[in-house]
Amino acid sequence: GIRVGELLGDFNLFSEKFKTIVNTHLRLFPLIKVDVDAELARYKDYAEKVRPYVKDTICFLHTALRNGKTILV
Repeated sequence: GIRVGELLGDFNLFSEKFKTIVNTHLRLFPLIKVDVDAELARYKDYAEKVRPYVKDTICFLHTALRNGKTILV
């Protein structure tokens, strides 16, 4: 699968993983047509749109705990 962290990280690594996933699915479902370049362009656009909303929550949670906040898990 694809994780948000991979999408927002090194896009070249993400692209290679995406191509591997597509190739695996094409072996299972050979009649499916996938325009890999077009899909990667869409994912690149998605990455820029969601980037402002994705943060390192570990740091955020530790700061909240240090400040006496209650965390609902």
